[in-house]
Amino acid sequence: MVHALPLHKKYTDIFLMDDVPEKERKAVRREVADKIGAILKQEIVLKEPSTRELQLQE
Repeated sequence: MVHALPLHKKYTDIFLMDDVPEKERKAVRREVADKIGAILKQEIVLKEPSTRELQLQE
């Protein structure tokens, strides 16, 4: 699970996107994307059948 609250709290006093430097916005987007990507990869690995399970299906 990705917790956005820590990121949200960091920017609660800023109301306009342009008030945050583009470089910092890109860094935060990358951080969120990396966390989500890692979660999705983990879920895929957990859902993939093992070699043994595949052999039993045959």
